[in-house]
Amino acid sequence: AAPLAPAAAFRLQCLPVGPRGRARRHRLSGSSGGSATTGMWSAAPDGSFSLATDPNAVYTPGPLAIAAGSATLTWTTDPAPCATASANMTLTINPAPTFSVALNSQPSGCGIPDGSILISGLDPSTNYDIQYDSAGITINLGTVTTDPSGDYLVTGLAADSYNNWSVTINGCTTLDPTSIGLTDPSAPTFTVAITQQPTTCGGTEGIITISGLTPSGTFD
Repeated sequence: AAPLAPAAAFRLQCLPVGPRGRARRHRLSGSSGGSATTGMWSAAPDGSFSLATDPNAVYTPGPLAIAAGSATLTWTTDPAPCATASANMTLTINPAPTFSVALNSQPSGCGIPDGSILISGLDPSTNYDIQYDSAGITINLGTVTTDPSGDYLVTGLAADSYNNWSVTINGCTTLDPTSIGLTDPSAPTFTVAITQQPTTCGGTEGIITISGLTPSGTFD
């Protein structure tokens, strides 16, 4: 008796894979028809089941399935009281993006929006949808493309706090609450002093010295 085939394809989205290779589990739904009453699940290329003989077992992808991006799961009926029969389903695994954010550069001057933050660890030359929060407002960058190193540089940033980073690909989103603060340069500190008085009435040889500024700095 042939089993009732599971869905031909099922998508397991946003599979988080941690440093120890742990993956999200997926509950199956197999059943048998005719006189068949028992069966067993198998997986290719790999993976494990909570109980392989349970039609509603929980499947956990293994490292080969995660690397391949899919697994073929087969429910096979036992040979008694009739011939063995089987049906397959394909489980598509879409990994959630992994990334980190870090300060790249501070604004070059007070009120100048030229700071930047680097998002790294993504796939090279790949499109992602990116959002972040600033001053309680969500900024949507839309679809952006990483460079050949898997980095994306967020530019044009003014002094503020930037957090709640959201990166999405194939409908899978990873959130990172990391807060990065950008600050304007400190206001200059200085002192002024008379170093030379005019020597004559109406003379222009008097000198006032401003000191304490950054060496070789440019100031207005």
